[in-house]
Amino acid sequence: MDRRHVNLLGNVHGGVIMRLVDKHRGCCGTAAQRHSGGPAVTAATDEMAFLEPVHVASAYLVFVAIDAHGRPREIARLRPEADTERRRMREAEIRRAHRLSRTAAIETARGS
Repeated sequence: MDRRHVNLLGNVHGGVIMRLVDKHRGCCGTAAQRHSGGPAVTAATDEMAFLEPVHVASAYLVFVAIDAHGRPREIARLRPEADTERRRMREAEIRRAHRLSRTAAIETARGS
């Protein structure tokens, strides 16, 4: 890694990681579009918290399939087969529940 991208301890700067996630969003979007059979747009990037020095990182992006009018459309549900896929699906459901709960709390606080 380029020395400009790390701090004095050799850990990657958080902003560099965020830039990489944004740069590679196209790959994720392509996968989302292939799965949904049409256009899909980024709806959210789940929380990015740097709890430890970063050497390797991961991020979870949320995509929404859209119709010709830009409105969300239904797609076939994923069918996880392997244990790892089932675990990831359960974890995704937890992250989704937290996102929806947080959004509802913010809307309530705003009086929406």
